[in-house]
Amino acid sequence: RRRRDSPEARPRDTERSVPGANADLEALIYYKASFHNYTILTPKRANLIKNGLSGKVYHHTVSRSMLDGDSRVEEKRKLKEYCKKILDIAGIPIDEELPNGGFVDAPNDVMAFDFAECWNTRKSICFNLPPPGYSVAEMGRYPGRTPHPIVALAGDSLLEPFWPMGLGLKRGWHAVFDTCWAIDNIFNPAASQKILKKDEVNWDEHYEAMSEQITKNLEYCKRLMVTDELAKGAYAEKGPVMLQLKKKDKD
Repeated sequence: RRRRDSPEARPRDTERSVPGANADLEALIYYKASFHNYTILTPKRANLIKNGLSGKVYHHTVSRSMLDGDSRVEEKRKLKEYCKKILDIAGIPIDEELPNGGFVDAPNDVMAFDFAECWNTRKSICFNLPPPGYSVAEMGRYPGRTPHPIVALAGDSLLEPFWPMGLGLKRGWHAVFDTCWAIDNIFNPAASQKILKKDEVNWDEHYEAMSEQITKNLEYCKRLMVTDELAKGAYAEKGPVMLQLKKKDKD
């Protein structure tokens, strides 16, 4: 959603009931960017039905299809009215003189998602590589499994985000760091030497150590077993990064 001259950015949680809007919400989260407002409403399915909606949900791809005369266009129109009524009463500004009634362009104006279930992939990174320097011309076909380069998933493709808790951004960054670590160390025996606490490792030991650590890293990512700053999504106010930024900007 967008609006000129909106109030200061902040997440806002509301009470479960929004008087006057006939809405029963688990939460209302509000962020303001430079030109747009971004809100997450978590109504109960029964309340959607009470307000004339079907209670069904649809993802981004389906939302895009609604631009092409999809029968659910009317459902989306009702959802937009439902959201607008809640935001008006909650005091979140809407500039109705802007195109699309103050909403951003479709299909990103309003969408319905089901947060009751979140899907995760079983593997984050897959690879099968021969040791460095292996030459098919000199040594013949590689005797192990068919080699393939490293393939990695990160962000929403790895772990479905749960927006009300900000898990998309936190776990997304974590997964990106894990992917970078794997790529950086895929041919670096020093990494597996450190993991195995050995002075020397052969390729099979390195391969197994990397595979096991990648699996562990995915589990850490799922459980947000990270530093406090990464889990909170913000640098510590008195930490070295913020102190240097304040010193530079004299804020």
